[in-house]
Amino acid sequence: TKQYQVTVGVGLNVHNNEPTTCIAQMLHQTRAQQFPDAPPSEPSRARILANIVNRFEELQVTLQESGFEPLKALYLHHWLHTDQVVTLVEEDRKLQLVVKGLTPSGYLLAQDDWGTKYELHPD
Repeated sequence: TKQYQVTVGVGLNVHNNEPTTCIAQMLHQTRAQQFPDAPPSEPSRARILANIVNRFEELQVTLQESGFEPLKALYLHHWLHTDQVVTLVEEDRKLQLVVKGLTPSGYLLAQDDWGTKYELHPD
């Protein structure tokens, strides 16, 4: 079997409301909607990090033990590319395609207006 070593890096905006959305703000909104009578509470960086690392570990174990297939639906539910229009440039022609998902080999699956499917590889 092939082995890979992967380094994952992430930056999280926990408490700064500006210039983007922060995790604390999203948690306050969700908490206010789901538990309107609960007193406000401030999330700690340590607690947020612990939750993220715990969830990441669960996903990593699934990936290692079973491959990507069990995670595919969750991945596609959260990604941004479904129904995105892209332009495929081939030599002297350009095709407008709509992204529909992933191919079995992990590349973008796109489709033209006639139903022809394309596996899109990076340049």
